[in-house]
Amino acid sequence: MNQRSTSWSPAPINVARYRTGPKSASATFLSPSTLAKEVGLDMARLEKDMASDEAKATIEESMKLAEALGVNGTPSYVVGSDVVVGAVGLDALREKVSAVRK
Repeated sequence: MNQRSTSWSPAPINVARYRTGPKSASATFLSPSTLAKEVGLDMARLEKDMASDEAKATIEESMKLAEALGVNGTPSYVVGSDVVVGAVGLDALREKVSAVRK
């Protein structure tokens, strides 16, 4: 079994904001902290909450569950007893859900 760090820190990800106009669509990529500031979150409280023992414990629990299920990326879905990893598309998800409902 692979040993990995159980500590968590925010990943350097970008969030895309899509704008559409009469001529074209474009995307502007924002860091999570920039997006949080833009929507008016209290950054001091957000940073404090993110560093809390409760947040760390919640993330650790989620990481353990993901590892147990074999989830190693996003998006991921649990449909019945199957784990679907990756952007498989709406039709594939509908087929999985339909199969479970039978």
